[in-house]
Amino acid sequence: MVIMRLIRKTIQIAKQFMRWLFLAGNEFTVYSGGWVPQAWSGNAAIWNQALPDCVNTGTVLRILMGNIYMTGQSGVVRPNNAIDLTHVSTIRMRMTYSLADLETADNGYQRIYMFTSSDTSGNWTSDNTAISLKVEHGGDGVLAASNVDFTLDVTSLTGLHYICAGYVWRYQTSASTVDIVEVELIP
Repeated sequence: MVIMRLIRKTIQIAKQFMRWLFLAGNEFTVYSGGWVPQAWSGNAAIWNQALPDCVNTGTVLRILMGNIYMTGQSGVVRPNNAIDLTHVSTIRMRMTYSLADLETADNGYQRIYMFTSSDTSGNWTSDNTAISLKVEHGGDGVLAASNVDFTLDVTSLTGLHYICAGYVWRYQTSASTVDIVEVELIP
């Protein structure tokens, strides 16, 4: 009887563990392989690949889009390992962001995407298995929000996929910051 309870509790803990890819500074590296930034071209003719700075602060994954006064730049942050999405219906990312003021005369903008991909090369805006634009800033002033939940429907996907947050920035007047607070896989 005690052994059965321990087995049930172990299974319950394992299921909870596999539900999260990032939570309160924990990168769940056994499952995710850790989180890595990647210079990856998006919308190939317009956005050049650029490596965003990414650091685990102990509570969030902080992404810094540091290039200013530059033409379109593009990079992603993703787990090192592809994740099996066979029994996942939704991916939820909670983010806090502060997107810098823009040079509107140069058509400056910043964008945040959520997407999945079966590969980590090519053009991430077209070579993906699911994609959704979550934030677009194209005006004057700073655009900021805290603890915003973004979701991506992945019910049609099976097998291994990389779960990515894609960032695009163009002609910003200072660095922009995005904090990934949580990443959850919802059955």
